Amino acid sequence: MTDINRLITSLKRRSAHAKEFGHDVLFVKLDDLDALVEALEKAQQRNTELENYAEAEAVGADKAAEDSVYWMKRCKALESRTVIVKLPKERSATEFMFPVPVYSVQELTASLTAQGIKWEAE
Repeated sequence: MTDINRLITSLKRRSAHAKEFGHDVLFVKLDDLDALVEALEKAQQRNTELENYAEAEAVGADKAAEDSVYWMKRCKALESRTVIVKLPKERSATEFMFPVPVYSVQELTASLTAQGIKWEAE
């Protein structure tokens, strides 16, 4: 048991013992009361610290949730702009001992431009 539990148990025991014998008044050592008050103050301070921490974490969680919603909306907006580009007719080149797809640059750039996709040549 912790100190606070020990003190409370001791006070309860003394109180019950006094009531058994019909006593209405109970004498308690001031040191015991001081120790109990100090322990309760420390416990209350710790509870306050934990409540403040929980509130700060809740604010952080709210911010993370807001960020998540923002990025989900952003992804949906980008996905809605997705277009399908029909590639020009594929041609074959056998430079490397196997067929390699080759597209006409003019046809490919025309397809991209037709869909509104900006591109740059290197």
